[in-house]
Amino acid sequence: MQLRSVVLGLVATAVPAGLGAQAGSPAKGTKEAPGSVRYSPAPTGNEARFIVHEQLAGATLPSDAIGSTTAISGFIVFDAREAVDTMVSQIRVDLTTLKSDQERRDRYIKRRTLGVDSFPTAVLRVKELGGFPSKLPESGTISFTVAGQEVDHLLPSA
Repeated sequence: MQLRSVVLGLVATAVPAGLGAQAGSPAKGTKEAPGSVRYSPAPTGNEARFIVHEQLAGATLPSDAIGSTTAISGFIVFDAREAVDTMVSQIRVDLTTLKSDQERRDRYIKRRTLGVDSFPTAVLRVKELGGFPSKLPESGTISFTVAGQEVDHLLPSA
């Protein structure tokens, strides 16, 4: 198997009642502004994915393999102007739980590409949200994408 590139993306789905919004109560260690609102991912329905463009031995054409995990945590903070507070909003992905349809590929990506033994968690500083509604519905599910930047590349294991 020859790996050409790996892209890690995040697709987030939130259930408004399960988002855990907290107004004006910054978490310990953060510098959230007064009047900000913090949202945490719902316990289910979230997914981070990787896409590998690969050329397998014996295959005539390259293909894209997709792996994913639902082990996502973190929070998104909106300031008093209802804009994403990019200084404190972050999403964490447990890279040890990434899985595709091939266990051999998963081992290769975790060990050789992502270095999961040394860096088991990816942290993304949230820069913007795509498709996030200006007003949350009273019930139901919302889907949106999170765009951001890696924080300190990957976090080393403790």
